[in-house]
Amino acid sequence: MLATVVLAGALVAPAFDIDDVRQMGQAIGMIDPRRSGFKSLLLTVDPEGRVVSCAGGASGGEQRVLAQLCDNAKRVRFAHAASVDGMPAYGRYRAVLNFRRLEAGGPGITPSVRLAPDMSFTLRARQDGRNEPFAIAVNALVAPDGSVRRCEAPDGKPNSYVATVCMKVLAGKLPIVEAASGQATSYVQTFTAHFQFGKTATKELTR
Repeated sequence: MLATVVLAGALVAPAFDIDDVRQMGQAIGMIDPRRSGFKSLLLTVDPEGRVVSCAGGASGGEQRVLAQLCDNAKRVRFAHAASVDGMPAYGRYRAVLNFRRLEAGGPGITPSVRLAPDMSFTLRARQDGRNEPFAIAVNALVAPDGSVRRCEAPDGKPNSYVATVCMKVLAGKLPIVEAASGQATSYVQTFTAHFQFGKTATKELTR
């Protein structure tokens, strides 16, 4: 029997696998995105991987259409639920709805689900010329009151870029999530950040 080793400080956020993405795309495919008005869904995922609540992103649309989107999203079960130090936990996931037109002669508009950056940073250009943009992700443990208790890289290894993103995340106040009992509960959420290089170093939060 294999033993499971849990790394200290291991935060795991809910995640789709490719089959989940296909299911989500099929589920929302019957909704005309030009009438939707919603570019993202905020999903609460229970420790079993079930979507238990759903809200629209910052851009608004018809509540009737949002209800359709959320009903379909709740049919998809996450293959990878959240955990904190190896223990099952609630999680929160931002699903960005990306509608694209297919080639001429195709069936029209096809939706896909992707994770877009929550933050964008511009760093001073490096003298060695290695200035290709890149992205990283961090996982945050959010307390029942919405404050962020922990923030770390998915592999648990700290570095200066992780520290920069976590400083922003730790300074914020996040939504409160309720468990099935109706009580506020802690949860894990992933935040992604895009880094690019320029002449002047600036930091801009683009959520």
